[in-house]
Amino acid sequence: MTDWFLNGMVSCSKCGAELWFSPEGYMLCSCPGMAANGVSARDVEKAFIEAIVDKLLNDDVFIGRVTDMTNRALGAAGNLSQKQVAESLLSQYKKIFNSANYLNKRKLAQTIAKSVKILPDLVLEIEYNEI
Repeated sequence: MTDWFLNGMVSCSKCGAELWFSPEGYMLCSCPGMAANGVSARDVEKAFIEAIVDKLLNDDVFIGRVTDMTNRALGAAGNLSQKQVAESLLSQYKKIFNSANYLNKRKLAQTIAKSVKILPDLVLEIEYNEI
């Protein structure tokens, strides 16, 4: 039996229901055709991780805020560049998302994402928490 870290965190944009994945990885939604479209928990979780990594690598405002907060927390020793902070975050994200511990993956996902919706064209729409 597999635990999926996005269980109950993703909602259907059509019906608004929270989506759950069976232990085998099938998406469970009451919308007509959603179960038949071949989307699996693995597909959704992979798309979520790719979106998070893409945001990390391409959102200068986000990285700037995290860099500023990190340097403030470090005080006089805080002179990290945005590139250093982005690389460190990316390394930590990958370490967590590549682990077998679904609880750590879920905690990180809940920290990063305020809401996750799956659109009819099977694209994820992620609303991020302010970090």
